[in-house]
Amino acid sequence: MSKNQNSIGNNRHKLVYLDPDPITLEDLGTSFTCAADTVLNSPGEIPEFCYYVKKGRVICCDLSDSGELVFDYLDSGSLFLEEYILSDRPAPVVFRTLIDSELIRIDSSELLYAYHHSFSIATEICESLADKLTKTIDHVRMDARMNASWKICRMLIFFAQNYGRLTEDGMIRIDRSLSQQKLADILGMNRVTVTKKLKELRELGLIEVRSRQFYLPNVDLIVDYMVSIQEERNV
Repeated sequence: MSKNQNSIGNNRHKLVYLDPDPITLEDLGTSFTCAADTVLNSPGEIPEFCYYVKKGRVICCDLSDSGELVFDYLDSGSLFLEEYILSDRPAPVVFRTLIDSELIRIDSSELLYAYHHSFSIATEICESLADKLTKTIDHVRMDARMNASWKICRMLIFFAQNYGRLTEDGMIRIDRSLSQQKLADILGMNRVTVTKKLKELRELGLIEVRSRQFYLPNVDLIVDYMVSIQEERNV
């Protein structure tokens, strides 16, 4: 074995030695519960804490005079705000709970210490950052390729999967009040476009709207419609 190979082997052994009892993000910080709509950071400031979602859902959004623009939804197993602690940069967006959630609050100093001294924690953090990059690329690709109808259908299916209730007549009712303006804010569209596209979806029999609640008669038909849009875009 060459000297360089032996050095690499020793370094690998040293990493294992430094982390003989691997820990996870759930082992750091303090677990606590918080109600829906709890704001977890101050945009424009470097966060003092990052958070790990044990149960519940957190939303990443931007607040403006025109409403709320949603960038991402973070479910169980997600870590957030760590990128701003690691880069020592202020967070430009707001993170808040969408529903009642159980989170682990990790102090910035504790995160940095674990990142530099625990191979398992460093690996989890890198995986979190890689997942966010992949998700961002996927969103950009879809936004560039797909039209407004496809995006609205995708969002309605997301809400149906997370907040859907099966009705007696076999429909899926989304148990969240979604106004056309709210849907436009989430998707970053203007309300006129959303109103027009929702009307088209209703005329196609893909959705029904009653008292600001959406009903999906057949999710498979919506998926087929989305596939047809994708096929048209790929021609």
